[in-house]
Amino acid sequence: MCWAGGNNIYSDQIAAVNNKGNVYLYNTTKKTCLKNINLTNSVLNTCAIELNENGLVAAAGYDGRIYLNNINNATAGTGDKKENNDDQTLKFTGHQGVVSCIKFLNYNFMLSGMIHNITKFIIYFSKL
Repeated sequence: MCWAGGNNIYSDQIAAVNNKGNVYLYNTTKKTCLKNINLTNSVLNTCAIELNENGLVAAAGYDGRIYLNNINNATAGTGDKKENNDDQTLKFTGHQGVVSCIKFLNYNFMLSGMIHNITKFIIYFSKL
């Protein structure tokens, strides 16, 4: 789970992932699930929200891939209803095992790491 926090439009939101490949976006003030986006069929175990107002969420897990989606543009269900966003999701490969942590450095750069490896990747991506 990750919390957006900070002084931005996402300050009252958290994101969480599950073992079915979904990322959930919750509003902590209203106590509601805002979005339920299916990114993959693989187990996800970490996520990150980009803290500016660009609406990026990243998730990663057991398959060694990192999934990036723009939550403002995603067609997403709420609660138990989910939408598959395969055509809107960027997929990054490079890890040879479980991705244990990801963090946005800014809109264009993200840092990621593995459980059993000290190698970290910096990923550059253009606007999503």
